[in-house]
Amino acid sequence: MVCDLFHVGHLKFLRAAKEHCDYLIVGVLTDEAVRAYKRQPVMPLNERVEIVRALRCVNKV
Repeated sequence: MVCDLFHVGHLKFLRAAKEHCDYLIVGVLTDEAVRAYKRQPVMPLNERVEIVRALRCVNKV
């Protein structure tokens, strides 16, 4: 996931994913990968990871 400018669509996606498993691991793309894929990220990797880690539906980032 990119998770840049995290929004309710990201949350719904992750909650739906968690319904299909007992343990949800989420990968967050590095800033370099985001630049290659889309554009310069608005939020740095460490902030995007912190947001995803704070979600109850996510077990590991």
